[in-house]
Amino acid sequence: MGLDAIFVNNNRFTSTISSTTLNGTGGASVLVFANNRFNGCLPPTISQFADTLEELLLVNSSLQGCLPPEVGYLYKLRLLDVSRNGLVGPVPYSLAGLAHLEVLNLGHNLMTGIVPGGVFDDRRNCLPEKPLQRSKELCDIVAEHPVDCGQRCTGGSAAGFVDGGGALAPFLAPAVAPGPT
Repeated sequence: MGLDAIFVNNNRFTSTISSTTLNGTGGASVLVFANNRFNGCLPPTISQFADTLEELLLVNSSLQGCLPPEVGYLYKLRLLDVSRNGLVGPVPYSLAGLAHLEVLNLGHNLMTGIVPGGVFDDRRNCLPEKPLQRSKELCDIVAEHPVDCGQRCTGGSAAGFVDGGGALAPFLAPAVAPGPT
């Protein structure tokens, strides 16, 4: 039997969220890894929590790369907050299948594409026809540097994952300094 809730927030951890890290959290229904300085991406093995996870908070944790489509396998998820990271690429279509999702916060990243139906916070991305997005100039740069979310992020810089550390690098820094949630 695992723990019901895991809070690993406000620590300024700088490692990656690895499969090994996730294995140590058991069958938690709440995972909070907010306000850290992780390197790399959210691993696709997050889907191992499909039978238990209801809340996943990764706010301001320096996550990079693409949001893995496996997040959409977390069918019990009610709250997903990945705001204020360096996430890029399209919003996974698999999120549309999360029937219990009440809160989705993707704000303050550089994601593109369409967000599934509902009223969610998707500000400060490059989502077409959505209000309060990043500037047209920045979104044009994002469009000129498409992301291959098929390649897996193994850590390191999201800027390198996206475009070799070029045009998007200045926009992938953490949005705010970690602090209390």
